[in-house]
Amino acid sequence: MLSDRNMYLFAIVLTVLAYWINKNNVVSFSLLIVLTGMLITAFSIKKGAVFFFLCTMAFSDYTYEGVFGIAGEEEGAPLGGIYMAGVAGSTLIVYWSLFNLLMVFLKRGAWALHFFLQHRLFRVFGVVFCFSILGLVINLFSNAQQVPTTAVSDVRFFVNTSLGFLTVICIIENREDLKRYFSLFILIFLTQIVLTIYSAYVVSQTRMISNFFSGTESYLLGCAFLYLLILLTSKENNAGFFSPSLVNVVGLLLIVLFLFVVAARGRMLGLAISLIFYIIYSKKVGYMALMPLLVIASIYLVQWINPKFYNYFMWKFTTFNPMAEGGESSKIRFVSFVNIFHELTANPYYFLFGKGFGGYFEDQFMPFGGLLSNGGFSEKWIAEGKFYKPHGMTLYSLLKYGVVMAGIIFFTILRISYDGLRGLRRYKKDWLWALNVSVFISLPFFFLVIYSSKLQLMFGMILGFAVMGRFFIKHTTP
Repeated sequence: MLSDRNMYLFAIVLTVLAYWINKNNVVSFSLLIVLTGMLITAFSIKKGAVFFFLCTMAFSDYTYEGVFGIAGEEEGAPLGGIYMAGVAGSTLIVYWSLFNLLMVFLKRGAWALHFFLQHRLFRVFGVVFCFSILGLVINLFSNAQQVPTTAVSDVRFFVNTSLGFLTVICIIENREDLKRYFSLFILIFLTQIVLTIYSAYVVSQTRMISNFFSGTESYLLGCAFLYLLILLTSKENNAGFFSPSLVNVVGLLLIVLFLFVVAARGRMLGLAISLIFYIIYSKKVGYMALMPLLVIASIYLVQWINPKFYNYFMWKFTTFNPMAEGGESSKIRFVSFVNIFHELTANPYYFLFGKGFGGYFEDQFMPFGGLLSNGGFSEKWIAEGKFYKPHGMTLYSLLKYGVVMAGIIFFTILRISYDGLRGLRRYKKDWLWALNVSVFISLPFFFLVIYSSKLQLMFGMILGFAVMGRFFIKHTTP
């Protein structure tokens, strides 16, 4: 096994390589990485899990080349990377995830079931999964055309979350492992932020743009911000890569600057909620004094990168109202919610357990109208008049799992966070304390945004870090 320093360096290099593969659409490299990962897993579950952990974090599930095109062609670029390159109708990450999960159950099935049954959230997931299969049977007898295809996609949530969880549980055997891999988790994320800001600057030199783009991993910024903030304020000197205070200050500044470059309400809300809950939990308002300094520095830097980014960031605040002009995305979500809730309340079974795998809603109660012309849903779904995947995890959970089961899932996650945070104040505020607080505070919000394969894998990983973090801190002398 490499030393911590070499692991950090390898993670940075791998993230830069993944960025290059995504940007240049080098699908052959992505395929080689996936095949190598499968081969490693076939011989060693743990080594395969480490490689899978690093690669799934290093690769983004988005590339700006897919929007701006290549060599001036506006139709957009074909997409590479393990999350975007496809073979036989599925992306590479689908094959890798299914292979790894299969190998885990073939070689360590009893071990995996032990952890699933031990964790209350996975017990709830088991119940939801069973009712979702029953919903699939009902949906197959309907006249909907896309049920089989979307049902496969719906199962993906359980596969990815389970695999992300087992991956972290597999690679962590002691406190040092926990510190190493959580540091890598945050370091890779910060490296991706640097690459995004760099790309935004480069593209701004040749194109008139007002906002930039990033992968869905950017929803991790609330958790990363809290971790770095706690390390900085507690003057922790045993946190591995993040021990120096300067590293933490730079990391915090990068996260705030990133929000100006990639202005998205969900990311802003995620950071705000995490920070507010931490202030309430820690009962220290003094942490807010750091935010104006970070914001002022970020405004200065973003003006140098592209002044239009700041203007777009400010405009984003005016479209929180779903009926506001320019808030098409919010309007689509609002109309979707009204139709979904109407259908669920009209059927007691759907209200309790949802429509299951392959479930869909229609816009008969409140039509989308002209909103569908903006590409909010698949053309096949629009033509059929059935919408199988609403925007956002909240609407998705309501549709697929029902009001009651979705509520039970979210309540369970809230209870996990509450139990994880309870009693932490009596422990020393070191890196382990920072890990537990940042993970458990971020967990509920992160669940609400896990609509992509990468987010689902990351949610499972965060659950794994939460379980291992709580285990080690409970075995620490207060």
